[in-house]
Parts: sequence; C-alpha cells; structure tokens
Amino acid sequence: MSIKKDHNLEEGPVTVIISRRVKPGRVQEFEEWTSGILRQVSKFKGYYGVNIIPPSDPGNLEYVVIFRFNSYKNLKRWEDSPIRSEWLERVRDLTEGESNVRKLTGLEYWFRVSNKPLTPPPPRYKMVIVTFIALFPTILLVSLVLNPLLGTLPELLRLAIAIIGTMILMTYWIMPLVTRLLAFWLYDNKTVDSPR
Repeated sequence: MSIKKDHNLEEGPVTVIISRRVKPGRVQEFEEWTSGILRQVSKFKGYYGVNIIPPSDPGNLEYVVIFRFNSYKNLKRWEDSPIRSEWLERVRDLTEGESNVRKLTGLEYWFRVSNKPLTPPPPRYKMVIVTFIALFPTILLVSLVLNPLLGTLPELLRLAIAIIGTMILMTYWIMPLVTRLLAFWLYDNKTVDSPR
C-alpha cells in the first residue's frame, strides 16, 4: 500500500482514501486494528484527521478509511515510518487482496463523491469551470454581507475574514451541493448516478 510521489503533492493538504476488504469473521479484529493504527498516525506531525466508512452491505465487508495530512512531506514521513510498516504487517491476515489507495490534493477534495470515495475526480477543466461558477457568487455574497459589518477593521483583516468565511461555505455547503447538482456533467454516468 505505497503512495507514489507526485510533483503536484509537494504543497498543500493531501487526502488519502484507502479501501480494504475484510475477511468474513474478522471484522472485530479489523476494527481493533483500525483503532490502533489511527492512534499511531494521530501522533504524526501534520495529521489532520480521519473518517471511517464501514460496510453498508453485510455481504461486502469493504471498509473505506479517509485520512488527511497538511502536506505530502508529512504524509511521506508517516508512510515511511517503521510504525506504519509494523501495523500494515498485522493487517495482512485480516483482509483479502490488496487495498485500493487514492490520494486527493487541492481542488480534487471538493469533487470527491461522498458515497463512492474511490471515484476518480472529473477532468481539470471541469473542476475549474465548476469552481468558478460556485466561487464567484460566494465571494460577492460574503463581501456584501461582511463589508458593512466589518467596515471599521483594517482592510487586510476584513479580507482574511472574508476568505475564511468563503472557504467554510465552499467546503461544507456550496461545493457539495454544486457537485451533486452537476454530477451528470462532471462524472461518467456509469460511475456516479446523477441526482434525482
């Protein structure tokens, strides 16, 4: 389960999505293993957090683990650590086949499909178009709302607050909504169902 270096990953946060199929009868042991390795990774510099998606179908014991680091360098430090190697050795008897690993950086994080996290991101030109469609009105709206409220603050501080507000709105509400609405155009219809 090695994550290959990509020159685009040198800067900025990295999200890693790993899926593993657990052997029948080994689910409890796998979940204990997951808790243990997560305790270890959380001690590493740059670790942002983790989400675990358990299997929704009892007949398909595939777990998806999504974790984040603040940079490729810190992710690589974890990846190359002896602690990680030891924990990966322990999981071999609990899982079937190879794990599937995918990494997201930059804009790709906004375009992940929540119910199918291993779906490849859309082409870059589509990500740019959709980001512009979502970002432009959001910046205008945030500016219109915040400028009267923050009028007495220094310009740089107002700008910083507006950027923080915009990023929060984009990450948690606007991009999930826009990508769901435009899924028919962004993704291959065979991979991602369009919203109904």
